[in-house]
This record gives sequence, C-alpha cells and structure tokens, in this order.
Amino acid sequence: MSSELMNTKEVAKYLDIHEKQVYLLIKAGKIPCTRATGKWIFPVKLIDEWIQTSAQDGFQQARKRVNQIEGALLAAGSNDPILDILLTAIKKDHPAFNIFPPIPAVSAVWKFSIRG
Repeated sequence: MSSELMNTKEVAKYLDIHEKQVYLLIKAGKIPCTRATGKWIFPVKLIDEWIQTSAQDGFQQARKRVNQIEGALLAAGSNDPILDILLTAIKKDHPAFNIFPPIPAVSAVWKFSIRG
C-alpha cells in the first residue's frame, strides 16, 4: 500500500496490536478508517492524529478523576489475581474505602480512598 494509507495488517503493526484488535476498534467506531473495494484502509495522517487526540483525552480524563479523589492511593497492574485478592480484602476489612473501576483509557488502574 502507499505510504499515506495502511491496510488492517499494517495498522496493527503500526499500533503494535493484534489484527483482531483493529477489527474490534473498527466495529466500535473508535479508529478512523474507510472501506474501499471491500478492504479497510487507514490514512496514516488520521491515525497519527487519532493517537495524539486519544492520548490527550485519556490524560485529561485521568487528571479529572485524580483531582476528584483527594488523597487517593493508586494501585495498578494487569488482571493480576493477587491484586484482585488484595483489593477484595481491603474492601472487606475497610468498608469505608471506595474502590473505583478502571479509567477507560488506562485499562488496569484501580483507585481507592477513605471517605472524609
């Protein structure tokens, strides 16, 4: 393909994700693309702008949430069973703690704080 356009395989490599993830992003309408002659194409310029915008939006959302939770303790990790056990134990032993779901842009982040 030309240097200005990418196909699904190329955009997957460009984003360092599996090609199936590209199709999920397409289905969710979250990635800029168009269909030509039955194939998905991705303009490099729009992909670069999308990455920049997504990163900025995610950072702003994270900043808003952090500012809303004063004195928060941040625990982060992948879907780690040990982390899940720790968070469950904290919630059980300290019901005054609030455990917040992950920030959409940062998949494995939990925040908890004591109500003041």
